[in-house]
Order: sequence, then structure tokens, then C-alpha cells
Amino acid sequence: MADSSTATSSAPKRCSNCQAQLPDTPVSICPYCVMPVGDGSETEGRESKNTPRLAKVRESEAFAKAPGVAPPESPAFQRGARLTGLAWTLMAWGTAWLSLDWLMKSMDLWSTPLGGFMVLLGIIQYVRGVRLQKQATSQELLCRPAVILSRRSEVELSGFSGSTTYFFELELEDGVIAEFSYAGRGPNADVYTNNLSGIAYTRGSTLLEFKQVRT
Repeated sequence: MADSSTATSSAPKRCSNCQAQLPDTPVSICPYCVMPVGDGSETEGRESKNTPRLAKVRESEAFAKAPGVAPPESPAFQRGARLTGLAWTLMAWGTAWLSLDWLMKSMDLWSTPLGGFMVLLGIIQYVRGVRLQKQATSQELLCRPAVILSRRSEVELSGFSGSTTYFFELELEDGVIAEFSYAGRGPNADVYTNNLSGIAYTRGSTLLEFKQVRT
């Protein structure tokens, strides 16, 4: 029978605020929502060769302007935006169909229900789209100095196409190191390289964009 104390200690540590799994290296704040998760002693005496570089990023003109930058949102948000766009199209066509029926005094057995169905389908898609967008932006947008330590990728194939998700290990201030996912933007898009310093725009564990700042 397993010792309960051992099971508890081996369980993954999670942030009580965003429920994200915390890095193996002890941290005083959650790297994904910046909620305190310790008493501050976790990072005492911890030094990194990237500390001066992170300080230069924070002091840069680009970082001062960073809060005013709106990075591209996640693929989930984009799917929600496409659904709401489709919803408005369906509702517009359905409303036009019903209006035409009313103007022409038509009581066709199929025409009127079809127009109503298009409006109803549009409302359903709109609710789905808004829900997706709300979920995708439920966590605060953060912009922080960071250095890319490493990256890996996973490819998902679907039919004759596929998508690539990159995972970047970032070093943030106070020696915090955490991994963030980043959706690939096609074969012609440049992918961030290791040892790059700059500003990381993140929502939760998702990296939305990385703006290079030379240090």
C-alpha cells in the first residue's frame, strides 16, 4: 500500500489561481498568471547569466511601449472570430429571406421555415463563437522580458494538411523558467530561435508573440 505522504509529495504542483502545473524548479510566482505561490524565499540567491539581458529588455524603449501593443490572439480565439462572422452571415441571409417572403406575401411551406432555420443556426454559431473568444481571453495578457532557452515542436496531421505547435522554454525575471506553447503560422513564417532576448506576450501557458530586443 502506497504511503499517502509520498503520494502527496509526488503529485504535480499546480497554481491555485489558474490551475497550471508549476515548473519543477521552485518559483515564488506562477509564470503563467503571476499569482504568488510561495513566500519569496524560493528564488533567493538564484543567479542567472541572463539576468543582465532581462534587465536591458525591461529598460528598453520597446518594453515601455509594449503595453500598447495588441499581439495576434490564439488559434482558439481566431476560430471563435470565424464562427461569429459566419453567424452574422447566416442571420443576415435568414432575415433577408424572411423579409422577402413577407413582402411577397408568400406562405411557402419550405421557404419560411428555411429562413427561420438560418437565423436560428446563426444565433447558435454566434453563441459558440463568443464562448470560444471569451475562453481564449479569460487569462490576463502579460508582456514580460524573456530569453528563449530552447524549443521543441509537435506536428499534428489531419487529412492532407497539418499543423505545428512549438513549445518554447523561456527564462523570465527572477530566474523563473517555464514552457509556453506557440501555434505555428505556416511554412513561410520565421520561427523564434534559441538565445533570443525580447518581450514575451503570453496568456496563461500560451505564447502569443515574441518581440526581439537586442541585448
